[in-house]
Amino acid sequence: MTMTLFEMTNILHKHLYNFSPVDTGNLHDRGLIKQQVSNNSMGVVLGGRDAPYGPITTLPWISPRWNGKRNPNEGWAKLATNVAAQEIASKIGGKIE
Repeated sequence: MTMTLFEMTNILHKHLYNFSPVDTGNLHDRGLIKQQVSNNSMGVVLGGRDAPYGPITTLPWISPRWNGKRNPNEGWAKLATNVAAQEIASKIGGKIE
């Protein structure tokens, strides 16, 4: 089966949306923007104008403010993209190694 770039981007967006941390809902609802970069390139912007802190939510950090606790959301975007890649591969008959 073949898939369009638009269909693959929708799958990626769906998984980023499902895995994104939801505190206020801002990142979840307005911080994941589908964007066409060129005729042959599309993707999902994490953050953007409405949620500029978006990329920080997935990075490792330790907070002195919360007694040295680690970021509970660390790696969520990578996990979401891996799940999206698996779904796309299974739909087009590919394999992720």
